[in-house]
Amino acid sequence: DIEDLVQVGQVVKGCSYFAAISMAENAQLIFCPYSYIINPVIRRAMELDIKGAIVILDEAHNIEDMSREAGSVDIEEDVLLQLQTELGQLSLVDAMIYQPLYEMTQEIISWIERRKSTLEKREFQHYFSCWTGDKALRELQEANISQQCFPILQECASKAIKSASDAELEVAHLSGMSALTLEGLFSSLTYFFSGNGIHIFDYQLALRHYVKRDVGNAAGAWTHTLSLWCLSPSVVFRDIAGLTLSVILTSGTLSPMNSFSSELGVQFGTCLEAPHVIDVESQLWAASISTGPGNYPLNASYKTADKYTFQDALGTSLEEICKIVPGGCLVFFPSYKLMEKLSSRWRETGQWARLNARKSLFVEPRGGSQDDFELVLKDYYNSIRQGNKPTIGRKRRGKKLDPNNHNTVECTENSRKEGAAFLAVCRGKVSEGIDFSDENARVVIIVGIPFPNINDIQVAQKKKYNDTYKSSKNLLSGNEWYCHQAFRALNQAAGRCIRHRFDYGAIILLDERFREERNITYISKWLRKSIRRYDSFEESLEGLESFFRDVKERIGKKTVNVLQNSDINLENIPSMDQSKGFTRKKNQKVNKSNQCGPKVVSSSAMTAERTAQLCQSPSFVTSMMTLLPKQNL
Repeated sequence: DIEDLVQVGQVVKGCSYFAAISMAENAQLIFCPYSYIINPVIRRAMELDIKGAIVILDEAHNIEDMSREAGSVDIEEDVLLQLQTELGQLSLVDAMIYQPLYEMTQEIISWIERRKSTLEKREFQHYFSCWTGDKALRELQEANISQQCFPILQECASKAIKSASDAELEVAHLSGMSALTLEGLFSSLTYFFSGNGIHIFDYQLALRHYVKRDVGNAAGAWTHTLSLWCLSPSVVFRDIAGLTLSVILTSGTLSPMNSFSSELGVQFGTCLEAPHVIDVESQLWAASISTGPGNYPLNASYKTADKYTFQDALGTSLEEICKIVPGGCLVFFPSYKLMEKLSSRWRETGQWARLNARKSLFVEPRGGSQDDFELVLKDYYNSIRQGNKPTIGRKRRGKKLDPNNHNTVECTENSRKEGAAFLAVCRGKVSEGIDFSDENARVVIIVGIPFPNINDIQVAQKKKYNDTYKSSKNLLSGNEWYCHQAFRALNQAAGRCIRHRFDYGAIILLDERFREERNITYISKWLRKSIRRYDSFEESLEGLESFFRDVKERIGKKTVNVLQNSDINLENIPSMDQSKGFTRKKNQKVNKSNQCGPKVVSSSAMTAERTAQLCQSPSFVTSMMTLLPKQNL
């Protein structure tokens, strides 16, 4: 894997990156981030040839967003000015290549200056105008970018970008940032003008004037940004589907699945939504809880989320759940804004201290570096391991639940924290790609429904686009697309809990809106049928407590039965009390097969024949829960 390649590079004092590029030329199987495949700019830079290949996109629940982003571009005014400066200087060296590009950027900057005074106020400190179809075409023509002259500009841009990327050429060239800016702009324009202009209505040309707030700069600074947004992922994805022999999309959380065909513009020959590898009835406790202590309704929608009564009821509900659940607790909120608002309220009322007395609290950092996040994650894991150590003399006494009394629990000096709680956000770093197995996440609590920000300009434009072309392009309506985005994020967060076939845990949906059947239908198939509904908060706590009281015995019996009927060594399976999770450190390999059971290798003719049939299908979508169903497939 990557870590091994880095180690080899360090030993031989060679570049692992160029070694991988060299080996990829003759390799039959290549692993890479799927942006390398989807984004044409990166694909060209990496010289990846996907013609006739079978492309498997794992964790493909984000493929629609990734495809739209790959066909879009945003360029801030200062970046555009820097590009113009460099092109002007290089025009003196090679006017044939750089002079047309310099004049183009000059015209774009002039166009921005003319349009600045016409922008309409959208919200506080944000002004905006946009154009699509023929109107966008006319605006680009005013910036001296037309269908007729674009091929000439494209040829010049290709030469300028190649010169910048060729490290062996000792000639003046664009800086790395300017080359990326130019390549991103021409990649989007190429899609926009492709097919003799058939995609001009799939794009939105936008100009924004707003206050940009960076990390560490709360005041921010005003900036203008030129954007060309792709509103249909099919513009990008169809190219990939057309080049390859077969495209396979796989993820534990592709649900809801019915948007992929319409959004990506291809017909999938085979669709599969597989069951989970666990025994859902015995290893999972799933419930929607609609009221808190005292039966106060829990509703995290924008209409009620600002009410102190809701915020206090939610805090008390989390505290009571944390009393019951051992080990790690992941709490997902719809947005950073709501999470920060709740955290602030709970600190004022003392609820934060009471929660922290039960489980050490950790908060997903907003922005920041990956190293900052890894540090918080490591501390979270360490708190869970320390909390699982036996303590002598533990005592606990509690009072009756009362929503008006924040001091619902008194802890004696001999009591101890039991694990940790991680407050995070759907679509954040915690919700995707991290393996919180065993004690690292015995419960996932999802507060509310993570709808995208309705005030986000691109979200609003995408909804409008889908409503406009619902019939002609066979798209979901804007509201249906909006719901799909929310529940795909919810399903992804819910999947952090159960990570292998001997794992167990609880998934709790804290919001009264889950009473409605329409909101349950979007949830992943393996989870949907297991969701319990309770008439009162106290009754739900009794069910949760009963589950964790009995689950270890049930799982222990199941583990023994499975091992007796297989060739697995019992010593390789950790006990339920000893299960631990760790972050992946540098140069440390993670062998998940020890957790997921034996690797399944099938050499049957039927399996080989079925695989061959799937590879011949133009496209294929599958929703896999774990490694085992993938291997069985």
